[in-house]
Amino acid sequence: MLVSLEIKNYLLVKKLRIEFHERFNTFTGETGAGKSIIIEGLKLALGSRNIKDLKIEKDQNIILIAVFNVNSKILKKLNKLKITIEDDYIIIRREINHEMKSKIFINNELTTQNQVREISNIFVEIQDNYEQQELFNNSYFLGYIDKVAKIDKQRLVIDYEKFKVSKNEFEHFYSKKDEIDKEIKYLSQNLEKLKNLNPQEKEYFELVNKKNLLKNKKQIHNINNEIIELLNKHDETSDIFINISKNLNKLALINNEFEDKSEKFEESLSILLENINEIRANIIVDEEETATIEEIDNRIYAYNSIAKMNNIEPEKIINLFLDLSSKIEELANYESSLDKLKKRYEEDKIDFIQEARKVTNKRKETGLTLSKEINLSLPKVNIEQGEIRFKFNEKVENEYSKDGIDEIEVGFKTIKNSEFSSIKKVASGGELSRLLLIMKALISEKESDKTIIFDEVDSGLSGKIAGIVAEKIVEISRYNQVLAITHSPQVAAKANKHWKIIKNIKNSNEMESDILELNKEQRIEEIANIFAGSKMSEASKKVAKDLLLNK
Repeated sequence: MLVSLEIKNYLLVKKLRIEFHERFNTFTGETGAGKSIIIEGLKLALGSRNIKDLKIEKDQNIILIAVFNVNSKILKKLNKLKITIEDDYIIIRREINHEMKSKIFINNELTTQNQVREISNIFVEIQDNYEQQELFNNSYFLGYIDKVAKIDKQRLVIDYEKFKVSKNEFEHFYSKKDEIDKEIKYLSQNLEKLKNLNPQEKEYFELVNKKNLLKNKKQIHNINNEIIELLNKHDETSDIFINISKNLNKLALINNEFEDKSEKFEESLSILLENINEIRANIIVDEEETATIEEIDNRIYAYNSIAKMNNIEPEKIINLFLDLSSKIEELANYESSLDKLKKRYEEDKIDFIQEARKVTNKRKETGLTLSKEINLSLPKVNIEQGEIRFKFNEKVENEYSKDGIDEIEVGFKTIKNSEFSSIKKVASGGELSRLLLIMKALISEKESDKTIIFDEVDSGLSGKIAGIVAEKIVEISRYNQVLAITHSPQVAAKANKHWKIIKNIKNSNEMESDILELNKEQRIEEIANIFAGSKMSEASKKVAKDLLLNK
């Protein structure tokens, strides 16, 4: 619900603040007084594009502040869009400077116009020419029927996504038949090379190490011989270390200060002897090498060649061998795989269509009821021979969507014996506005807690018809907040709060718009003035009083 709106330095408005009623609010005033500025200012606050020819003084930025009270139902919708609002109020503030650069904030956090539009669209509807043009789009009526019927499409969406995936997999696999034959041939050739290589686990590393050993064979031989010679000499010196250890033990018995030194030396000697024995056990002795460097090189080259061809590391060739074998086997069973994919796709399609037809039946049932209710209401809003018809057709498979298999054909006529045609061809602007009003009234209970704005929905109507339009707006206001700009005394009289937009001439002949919240007596005078124009009389005042009493 819109709690308040503040406008500063916007067009004819220098400064005004409006605190709204939670139900029906109306604005009246002479033509040109600036009634539409209120709506345009709100639209600008909610992220609409800047008006190009705005004249803004350097020291007088446009400031627009809209405060909304949001309930748990609205918060739930915001959460679905992953938009978090911590407070019960949403304060949207927009500032526009003289260079037409603007900043927009939600609860004092700088944000974007797109984000503000996304949020405000959940709880604000402005019934202007753009909204009326949505009636030209048949899918708008499909969504409208779904809302009235409260159709739960969660299962439908799940079945559609499942069907879409299995269909895409089947079609993709089917389209690759020729490619698969070529791929089998290519993979088979590659596999043959791998079979000839016969790769073994960790063989590549072993080949590289063996090649390195062979290349450095002479150096390794010399080092080995030197180590053996030194180890042989060790036998002559080891007795010296043993004797030192014995003598340190003797000193430790005499003087305990040598005890620690004796233990450390004995420990070091033990480690040294252990290492010498280990080296002696593992020293490489010359053996006759059966493989030559050339043979090893050839095998390493074969590994590298296949690795490069498949863009992998040589050590991963053993995995490639296993993968290729499996892939060729899978591709060779193409027809079998295709049949499995086709079967799954057809089963998923049947599941989706079955669920979609449940939705279709609800739509047809609701559409029939709705068309009857709309047709009963059309004469009451001066579309005396108006009639609407909803016809459901099943889409072709390629046009199936998460909304089901239906397309709706909306026929409309305003002359009884004429043919049904599209709304765009038949309905005038005023008729569009009144048709939309009827539809909003029918859905108001099911789509509640919104702020709905009507800009002269009663234009060109008077008397009984204007009264019926007023009743429709009241019906909507039972479940939603309504703001209505009107020239109709019948509509103005039904409002819970009534403002008059006044045009004043200030200093230097500058024109300004101001707003006045009317009390009961002022409302009687304003409604009488709308009713009688310049010839306001006691009789017109009485009519105004009667209208207010019957609201």
